[in-house]
Parts: sequence; C-alpha cells; structure tokens
Amino acid sequence: MATYAELYTLSLDAGIVQRMTIAVAVAAEAINAESVQTYQHAERVAWAKRAMFNPDGMARQMLTLALAQSRAATAATIAAVDDATLQAATDAAVSLLL
Repeated sequence: MATYAELYTLSLDAGIVQRMTIAVAVAAEAINAESVQTYQHAERVAWAKRAMFNPDGMARQMLTLALAQSRAATAATIAAVDDATLQAATDAAVSLLL
C-alpha cells in the first residue's frame, strides 16, 4: 500500500504528469464523440471543454484523484502503470469532477 508521502511524490513526477495530460485529452476527445444520450452528457461535454482549454491543470486534478483511487497498490506498481490502466483510471475519475 502506497503511503500518502509516496502518492504525493508520484503526483509531482513529470513523466506521470505528462502521461496524465495525454490521458485527459483522450478522455475529453472521447466525451466529445459520445452520444447525446449518454448519462450526464451536457456536464461531461462541459468538463471536456474545460479539460481541452487547460489540459495540464486538469491533468494535475485528475492525477490526484487517480492516485487516491490507486492507494491500495504499491508506489512502484502505480509508477509502472501501463497506458490502458492510466486511461481507465482517468475515465473513471471524470465523473468525480462533474
């Protein structure tokens, strides 16, 4: 289990922040392409617009949430996460920021 200090250190890791910035952009693009029938579509599109306007700032918010959701894993496991898992965590965190 990662300690809070380890999670905070991971939140400052430039490589992880850069990867999260791309994950945010991918999530925003997917939201913009989804059906208008999607649950909370209007709120999700508004989030996507904010994310595309400031992907770096949104990435930092999303990274904090993703790290909190991943706290049961070790810091090494979190640091080594693959892109698909990072994207899934990002996608799941969107609803927390609506």
